[in-house]
Amino acid sequence: MTLGIFLPIVFAIGIAARKPIPNVAALPPGLNLWGKFKAEIGSDYTLFDGLLIEVIVRREDRNGGEYAVEFSGGQSIVKPDVLVYWIPKGGETNKLPANAVLLGGFNSRVVLPVPTSVTIGEGSFMLYSLAEQQVVTVSHPFDLKHP
Repeated sequence: MTLGIFLPIVFAIGIAARKPIPNVAALPPGLNLWGKFKAEIGSDYTLFDGLLIEVIVRREDRNGGEYAVEFSGGQSIVKPDVLVYWIPKGGETNKLPANAVLLGGFNSRVVLPVPTSVTIGEGSFMLYSLAEQQVVTVSHPFDLKHP
């Protein structure tokens, strides 16, 4: 009987005491990449066969600066721990090649900066399941400079 009285009260107090979920405006400047990569220089829906994933290429400024990519969609990917890699032109695509560059975790509407060590040009995006240690899919060849 005591549990029936106090448990709902403790539950309500716990819900009221929760911290709010942070929004993009509340993130520290180093993590808020939406403000850094403002210029959308191109997008493509046709890079991945059978998957409706939009790839958006962004830049700090339309005339220069660092590159970033953003993925939108991909709800049909049901693999765990999917990571995005950039494979330079001519890289192996049936397994994770040694020259693949990790861009970040595959999440819809998250901006992934392209490291400055990457030679900007033609290559492919590889979606790789870290948990299953296998390639999920590889995009058609894509030119970051001219999407």
